Parts: sequence; C-alpha cells; structure tokens
Amino acid sequence: MSNSCENWFKLTLIAYVNLWAARNLAVVLPHPWEQYLKTNKSVKITPSLVQRDFYRIILTLGTMATSPKPRGYSTGRIKGYKKTPRTRHQVIKGTEQKFSKITKNWHPRRRSLSIISIFQ
Repeated sequence: MSNSCENWFKLTLIAYVNLWAARNLAVVLPHPWEQYLKTNKSVKITPSLVQRDFYRIILTLGTMATSPKPRGYSTGRIKGYKKTPRTRHQVIKGTEQKFSKITKNWHPRRRSLSIISIFQ
C-alpha cells in the first residue's frame, strides 16, 4: 500500500469519525421528495444525513480560528477627524554666502579649481 493511499484512508477515516461524533447533534432535514423521512420520526441518522446538517452544526459550535485581518486598501481616516496643522519653523539662511561665492567663481571646465580656491 503506497503512502498516498494510506493518507487518503486516514483522511476518510477522520471524516467518518467526525460524522459519527456529530450524529447526536444532527437534525433530519429531508428534501421535498423524501416523504418517507418526514412521516417516520424514529429515523436512523446515517452519515449522509449528518453530512447534510454538518454546516449548521459547525455554525452552532463555532470555531477556534480567529477572524481574518483586513487586507487591501485601508479604511481611511475616521469621519470628522481633524488633523492638527504641522508646526511651522523659521527658514535658516546661513549658507547663502558660501553658495554665492561658489556660483560666482563657477566655470564648467574649472570646477574643482574654483571650489578649492574658495575654501583656502
């Protein structure tokens, strides 16, 4: 017996054990064409009838899984929220003299010579 067959056997066995454990919680929900299930109140609950009602059973029991986190675009700012304005700062103008000296002596072919001469 191969490994995949063994895994499949275990999976089906677990599914049937779940159906067997939930048989006391199941309610018979017959289809409209199943008249014989409506009249007979002592219906033996089969795994297929439990499987038919399994969604309702799971909803009543709940789940231990946490709800998923929101993904994608953010919801945005809360309605009515007012942002506080940014604090304004004065402009510092300390480097203006050095910059004017560099631009005054600037030449495309003698770039390095003019900058070196300013800093000496």
